[in-house]
Amino acid sequence: MSESATGRAVLAEEEDARAALLQEGRSLDRAFEAEERALTDQRATMSPQAFRPLADAFDEKVVATRRAQEQKALTLTREAEERRRAFFANVTPILLQILRETGAAAVVDQRSILISKQDLNITEEVIKRLDQRIDEEAPDVPPGAQDD
Repeated sequence: MSESATGRAVLAEEEDARAALLQEGRSLDRAFEAEERALTDQRATMSPQAFRPLADAFDEKVVATRRAQEQKALTLTREAEERRRAFFANVTPILLQILRETGAAAVVDQRSILISKQDLNITEEVIKRLDQRIDEEAPDVPPGAQDD
């Protein structure tokens, strides 16, 4: 996947989205820390009865924000899985065509091969055809630009 232009674009999009969510989380953490310090400073000047609703509201805000961040992470994971499924749906016809052309019985990821005959490796041909297919389908649209 990471060797084709399309695969690199999918992986880069996933990485960008993860980095943005991580940065957002760090930003929220800093904001909560500042808000908590301000709340702690106020505590010294307030009665416990006046302070409790402020502390409870802050806790509720933090919990709700954490839940929202968790939901965003789950959504990000689902979207990444969908992009990967779309990638493999796009590459499957190419693999099937090469299987027919070469008379091969299977396509195996090299990470799981114990012994292989290197002259039967079709990875580069698959990458070439995938990149060519993507270029033919959307020559003026860079990978990932359709989502904007």
